[in-house]
Amino acid sequence: MKRNHKMYLFLVLALLTFGIWAVAIDLPNIFQAGETIRSAEVNANFEALNVGKQERVIDSCPAGSSIRLIKEDGSVDCEVDDLGTPGASGVDSLNAMTGAIVLQAGSNVAIDDSTPGQIVISAAGGTGGSGDITAVTAGTGLAGGGQSGDVSLSISASYQLPQSCSSGEITEWNGSAWVCGTDDVGAGGGGGDITAVAAGAGLSGGGTSGDVMLSVAGAGITTAMLADDSVGSAKIIDGAVGPQDLANGAVRKDNIAAAGADPGEVLGWNGSSLVWRDVAGLSLPYAGSTSTSSSTNAFWVTHNNGGTSGLFLSYATAGNIPALRGQNNGSGYGVYGQTSGSYGVYGRNLGGGDGIRGDSTSANKSGVYGRGENSTGYGVYGINVPTGNHGILGIPGSGVYGVGNGASHGVIGQANGSGNAGQFFGDVSITGNLTKASGSFMIDHPLDPENQYLSHSFVESPDMMNIYNGNITLDENGEAWIELPEWFEALNHDFRYQLTTIGGFAPVYVAQEIEKGRFMIAGGTAEMKVSWQVTGIRQDPYAVANPIQVEQWKAEADRGFYLHPEAYGLPAELGIGRAQPAEGFVQTTP
Repeated sequence: MKRNHKMYLFLVLALLTFGIWAVAIDLPNIFQAGETIRSAEVNANFEALNVGKQERVIDSCPAGSSIRLIKEDGSVDCEVDDLGTPGASGVDSLNAMTGAIVLQAGSNVAIDDSTPGQIVISAAGGTGGSGDITAVTAGTGLAGGGQSGDVSLSISASYQLPQSCSSGEITEWNGSAWVCGTDDVGAGGGGGDITAVAAGAGLSGGGTSGDVMLSVAGAGITTAMLADDSVGSAKIIDGAVGPQDLANGAVRKDNIAAAGADPGEVLGWNGSSLVWRDVAGLSLPYAGSTSTSSSTNAFWVTHNNGGTSGLFLSYATAGNIPALRGQNNGSGYGVYGQTSGSYGVYGRNLGGGDGIRGDSTSANKSGVYGRGENSTGYGVYGINVPTGNHGILGIPGSGVYGVGNGASHGVIGQANGSGNAGQFFGDVSITGNLTKASGSFMIDHPLDPENQYLSHSFVESPDMMNIYNGNITLDENGEAWIELPEWFEALNHDFRYQLTTIGGFAPVYVAQEIEKGRFMIAGGTAEMKVSWQVTGIRQDPYAVANPIQVEQWKAEADRGFYLHPEAYGLPAELGIGRAQPAEGFVQTTP
C-alpha cells in the first residue's frame, strides 16, 4: 500500500473518531459567508447526508498487510505491505538514502531484526589498533599471518631449534634448518700440560688459553741477540752501509787506500771522483795562527783587477759543507762584509738552497739581523722579482717576529696592488686589541665549493658586547629556566633580553632576571618553542683596563691624511703610514 493510502486511511479514521461522516456525493448547496440560511435548504442537505453516509470500519488486516480499500459498509480490502514486514532484510530509505538498500553483517558488525518493525545494527568489540594494516605476512623464519580477523605468527619449523638432542650434542645450522650435531669444538690437541706460552726476547704474542700465536717483535732481532762475530760480509747487502751508519771518527787513515799517490799530492775532487793531485801555493791541509795584538788582519788578499779576491769551491753534495766558513771564537763577527757601493754581503744560490742563511743558538738572538742606519732605509728588505712568491718567508718557531719601540710598529705590511698586505695560513692569535676598517669571514661556497667563495660581515657594536642565544621548549606551565655557563656573570654585566615565540603567539616575558647562572621565562603555553637571546657587556679586567674609544682625535702628524683616501676620491699619497716602494733595486750577479 502506498503512503497516500495510509494518509487517506488516517483521515477517514479521524473523521469517524470525531463522528463526522464523509460523503461521496456533492452537496446540493454550498453556503457562503454572509448568506441567509433557510430551513428548507438545511433539511435537504441533511437528507442527502443521511442517504450517502459512510459506515464505521469494522474489519482489520493481518500482520504484514495494509488496508487497501474501505468499503461503504465498513469492511476493508487488504494487501501485502510492500514496505517490508517485520524481520525482512530490505529497506526503502535510510537517512535520506532511498532505493533498494541492503544491510549486510560483517566480521565486526551484527544485524538483529528479530523485533518486528525494528532493525538493530551493532559493532562487535575488537582488540586491534586504529591503524590501516590490511594484511600480516610471515617473513623469513616465520609462519602464519592473514588478511582479516585475529592473526598469529610463529617461528617456522625449519628455524625452530630441535628439542631432543642427545647428551653432548649441540644445535647447528646445516644450511637450511637447525639440527642436532656432534660437539667437535676443541677436538684434537695434545695431551701435555702446557698452561701458558710466553713471548721471549725478540718475540711478541703468546697467551694462557685458546690458540696462541708468536711473532717477531716490532724491534726485530737486536744486537744483544747476535753472537759475537756472527755477521759476516756475506750477510750485508752491497751498498747498504752508508755514511750515516758510521760513527764519527771511525774511518781513519789506515782504512783509506792511499796507493798511487806521489809525494806532495793531496786527495781532491775533480768534479766526478776523488783523485790525487798537486796543490799550488799552500800545502793542504793548512792551518795557521797568529798571536799579534794589533788590529792587522791575520790573512789579507787584495785583487786590483776585475776579478774576485778569493774564490772557494766546494763540490760536497751532502752534509751542508760550506765552500767558505768564517768563525770567530771571541766576541767579533764570524763573517764581515763591507762595501762603499753595492752590497756588503751578497749571497746567491743557483741550485735548490738559500742565497744567505743565518742560524743562532743564543737566547733572544736572531739567525739574521738587519739594521738600517738611515731614516729612509730598511733593517731588512726582501723582494721577489717574479710575481706570486714572497719577498720574505718566515717559518716557525716565530716565522716573523717584529718589535716596535715606543709608538713605532712591530710589523708593517703594505700592499700597493690588488694583493694582501698580510696573509696567514692557519690560526692567528692577538693578545691586544684588533683595529680594522671592516671584517668578514670568507669560506668555500657550501653550494659550489670548487668555484665560489661565500663571505659574511662581522656583527659589531660600540660596546664590548657578547651575544648568547638558543631555543627552548616550555613546560606544562608555559615556563622554562635558561641555564647559562658558570662564568657568565663574572664575564658580563648590563644584561639585555630578546624572546620570540615559534609556531604561535603568547605573551612570554622574563619572569626572573639572570641570577646564579640562569634566568626564567614565562607566559607561554605547554610545549611551546621559544627562541631567546641575551647580550652582556664585558667586565673582565682586560676589558675594564682597555675600553673601546668610540671617538678619538687623529695624531697631529696624521691630520689632513686618511686611512682610506681612495674611498674619498683622493690620491693614495694622502694615506696614513704608507711607505713608498723602494726604487732603484736591481738584482745583479757579482
